[in-house]
Amino acid sequence: MVISMSKIKDLLIRIRAAVKTGKMHADAALIDEITHVVKGELDTNKINFSTEQYRDLFITINQLKEDFSNSTQDTAAALLYFDALILCVSMISSVTDALISKEYWEYKHRDELEDPEIRDVIEHIGKTKKIQIYNYDFADEYVTLPVEVSLDETCGMYYVPYCNRKMYFPKGWKEADVIHYYKWIMMEQDKRSPHCYDHEGYGVLQGDVVVDAGVAEGNFALNVIDKAQKLYLIEADERWIEALEKTFASDMDKVQIIRGFLSDETSGENVCLDQLFAEQPINYVKMDIEGYEKQALSGAKKVMGQAENIRCAVCTYHFHEDEELIRKQLQDFGFETEVSKGYMFPDMTMEELVNAKLRRGLMFGRK
Repeated sequence: MVISMSKIKDLLIRIRAAVKTGKMHADAALIDEITHVVKGELDTNKINFSTEQYRDLFITINQLKEDFSNSTQDTAAALLYFDALILCVSMISSVTDALISKEYWEYKHRDELEDPEIRDVIEHIGKTKKIQIYNYDFADEYVTLPVEVSLDETCGMYYVPYCNRKMYFPKGWKEADVIHYYKWIMMEQDKRSPHCYDHEGYGVLQGDVVVDAGVAEGNFALNVIDKAQKLYLIEADERWIEALEKTFASDMDKVQIIRGFLSDETSGENVCLDQLFAEQPINYVKMDIEGYEKQALSGAKKVMGQAENIRCAVCTYHFHEDEELIRKQLQDFGFETEVSKGYMFPDMTMEELVNAKLRRGLMFGRK
């Protein structure tokens, strides 16, 4: 059963009142359970926060929970902690309740309701009374996905077996963080997902030179490494780079990690495809670079425009105009294009919700 944020708020208020009057004792077990529920809901609904707001909320919750634990679990500390949780939930309950309305999405897509893929997503939102990045039944299958996690004590990083290798995660991550993240990327790359890179006719072929921009944990690269002749991994986050160096330690004969942000020029921390691969033909480009895909394509006019045997998968969900603009960029390069199946509800900040519409996850290209 799906519980709305407003109902969680009402429940927290009742529990707080019971603790205050002595009808319920605020022990550590109770606080842990409530924290788990609220954090889960905040994580599910993080689309309503900027990255900074989301981070600050969790820092506040964790600090108040620690204060409660260090105070011999007295009532005053418990009440303060409940106030913080109630405030967090109140911040997003009204927005979330609006977004789970079927009627709202019918209005937003009033000119596209004959599209069966849009209709399916809207019906799913109406049925489940919740809004997620992936509004499909398959997403629920990953809630209980078993995940085998091990700690490599030589480097202090957790890893998960994947594609006959060890896929490492950043140092400092807890086992629970790894499990949550792994479930997420497996759901994201389900063949029924609108964010799945595996698209018939547009994939990596045997012997391809592959560029993976926005590598993160490297699951895409691991999926194609046995096909690829050479893999260039472009990543800017040093935490992921350290993990990638462990993941691909036995494959460095065909893997090169490039530090930097893929953009339209090479300067400072920025790198561009035309300068990186002026002398090296490439056959496949995958881009998931947090909304900078358009700039990165502007820096690939020679590499992609002059190539004859090349395919790509470029994310289009970060901004509402990306699908149209990225399609035009690729077609100007001479690519045949096709969008991924299905729609995503993008991870957006509060300020962007006025433009909230379902979006295609990927634009595929080939020539």
